[in-house]
Amino acid sequence: MNADNDMTFDGSQRKRIRFYWVLLSIIGCLIVVIAGMGQRKAVQPFKKVVYATNGVINKHWFCTHVKLPVGQNLLSIDLSDLQQQILQYSQIESVTLVREFPNTLRVSINERKPFARMVVIQKKKRAWGCVAEDGSVFLPIQQGSEVLKQCILLVDIPKTILKQQRIVGFAGIVQAIRCLQQVPELFLSVKSISLKHFDPYLARRWQTIELRMAGNWILVFPIDRPEEALNKTQMLLKSIAPEQWRTVRRVNMSLTAPTIEFSSFAKPK
Repeated sequence: MNADNDMTFDGSQRKRIRFYWVLLSIIGCLIVVIAGMGQRKAVQPFKKVVYATNGVINKHWFCTHVKLPVGQNLLSIDLSDLQQQILQYSQIESVTLVREFPNTLRVSINERKPFARMVVIQKKKRAWGCVAEDGSVFLPIQQGSEVLKQCILLVDIPKTILKQQRIVGFAGIVQAIRCLQQVPELFLSVKSISLKHFDPYLARRWQTIELRMAGNWILVFPIDRPEEALNKTQMLLKSIAPEQWRTVRRVNMSLTAPTIEFSSFAKPK
């Protein structure tokens, strides 16, 4: 008898618990729906930008050059279209757009940093272009002249190594330049780097760059094992007598046995 009563009590308890769970679920759904309706009512026309960048492009330039849909309902803004509009400026590598209710758009810009500079043709006119460490070529938006002057100048760039606004094999060039920067007295004498004979499609041990140095001589520097080449370069340059420097025209460190070429006569002072 007691056992039957216990079984009946347990069954009733289960039904009661199930009832409360269903009731709580319904209440929870109603809360979510009401909250969603309240949020939609709280959405206002877009009118505020919270802007951040890891580079030099300031908020004023951004708001002036990018067509922001000010006044449009924040939820109806097509973030994909806006993102594509922003990325047409090649200095901007990526952008993150986030809606912040009720009326704010948060913009986070990731910029390409100039590592080297080169001359580009823009609207039939010569202009400065920048090269990022990944080889991407971009037109600078807000780069001061002093910043550009600090970037090494690249010249004689063959069209064959420019693919989709990117210099093929540029990582090796960056590695060589980083190595040369370890010897400031040598690197500061570099006026420009010629890529005329740089061929990224060759085996790495045959890839070279030509450094045009102050004093009108050329240093042919290998991409492969730049640290070893730098040590040999320093030793070789120290072996040149001061009175011979006026006649040095070319130092080739890419050969198994490095060579020095002298002019047949010294230039007058």
